[in-house]
Amino acid sequence: MKDQILPTLGGQWIVEVHDCKGSLLHRQSEPMKSFVANFSRCIVRLGFRNQGSMRMFTLDLANPATGGVVGPPQASNVWFRWVGLQGSYSGIIVGSSGRAVQGTDNRLGTAYRPGGTTTLRLTHNRGTWISETKTAGTITERYQRTFTNNSGSALPVREIGFAPVFETPGAVQRPVLMIRDKLGTVAIVNNLTTLTVTYDLWTVR
Repeated sequence: MKDQILPTLGGQWIVEVHDCKGSLLHRQSEPMKSFVANFSRCIVRLGFRNQGSMRMFTLDLANPATGGVVGPPQASNVWFRWVGLQGSYSGIIVGSSGRAVQGTDNRLGTAYRPGGTTTLRLTHNRGTWISETKTAGTITERYQRTFTNNSGSALPVREIGFAPVFETPGAVQRPVLMIRDKLGTVAIVNNLTTLTVTYDLWTVR
C-alpha cells in the first residue's frame, strides 16, 4: 500500500448571506487554493531581515480606493512585526471583480471600500478569530468577518481575500494580501443583508 501523502498547509473558505432576521439566503464553500507570492515572502522575511531583491507589496491604508490601491514595495531592510487582523481595509476583505486569481496578485481586483450608507460600499465589521481545533493530527484556525450592506442597493461579491497587518519599526501599519480567492458563484448581498466570510486554515502536525 502506498503511503498517504497529506498537505502540510491548506484551507477552505465559506461565504454566507443572511437577511436582517438571520435567515440564510445563500451559502457556498470551496477548498482554498490561492496563497499568493506575498505569503511565502512573509515567511522568509520573518526569519531573515535583509533579503536583497525581495519585496512585499502592500495595500495603502491611507487611500483604499475601490480598485485596491497598491502601496510602495517595502524596502528589503525593513523588519515587520505582526500587528493583527483588524482594520477597515485589512484582515478578511471582499470585492466585486471576477478576474482570475494569479500567484502575483497583491490586491483584490475591485475591493469594496468601508462606508456604511455610502453607495457601493459595505460596512466592514470587526473580524474575529473564532477557534483553534485539533483533529487527527491537523490543527485548524478559523477566522471570520461580517459585512453589512446599508448602501441602498444590491452588491455583487465575486472575490475574497485575507490581508493581515504588519508594522514597520517606524510604526507604519501596512496590510499585506496573502490569500485571494474567486468565488465559484457570485454572492449577491442585497440591501440590509449581511455577508459572512469564513477562512479555515489548517496545518498538519
